[in-house]
Amino acid sequence: MDTYIVIFETQTKEPQFREYLRGMRVWGRITENVYAIKSDKTAVQVRDDLSSLKATGDRIMVVKSGYIAAWDNARIDAEWLKKNL
Repeated sequence: MDTYIVIFETQTKEPQFREYLRGMRVWGRITENVYAIKSDKTAVQVRDDLSSLKATGDRIMVVKSGYIAAWDNARIDAEWLKKNL
């Protein structure tokens, strides 16, 4: 299972993206519109799933997590990030 960072920008207040991301077995909300998820899918498959939910003008980016990360004041617990990124 890979970890992905999902970044989105939406034109609506309550995008359906959040429901999809929270449906993952392992997920964490890093900032307002940035999530970390674990999935057996590829980045392209996750992007395509999210694209089917987007409105005109919405933006999506899915990045496979690497080995080095740094953050300050994330919404999610730092220990969760250390373990899952």
